[in-house]
Amino acid sequence: MKLRTWILLSCMALPLSASAYFQIAGSKVRSPGTQADYIVNDTPGSLKINPKYTLYPAKGTLYKTVKAYTSKHGWKLRWKVQHRYAIANTYKIAGPSFQAVLNNLLSNYMGVRARYNKRRHVVSVGLKSK
Repeated sequence: MKLRTWILLSCMALPLSASAYFQIAGSKVRSPGTQADYIVNDTPGSLKINPKYTLYPAKGTLYKTVKAYTSKHGWKLRWKVQHRYAIANTYKIAGPSFQAVLNNLLSNYMGVRARYNKRRHVVSVGLKSK
């Protein structure tokens, strides 16, 4: 009787331990019915955005935030806005490129836009012309 119980328990425990091994070890061998490596959370891996650039606007002025961000990434800033825009809250902006993050920040301020001279590495921030 004891031998039967031991065999029965070992037969039940073996699949459970094998499943745990695949989850912990991250082996490329998958059990039947699982998703492929390139699909995670119903999104193909090729469509995922890997934000390389991140900006955390601090409380203060828009000029100081843009100046710090551009100098951090090796760009020169030409500021052509007369009005002092305030940043009231801190938040995070992330994106795949330097321009995408800066454009996202400036989209919160009506009429302010950036132009990029990639050859000279200069960003000109000014008001949109009508």
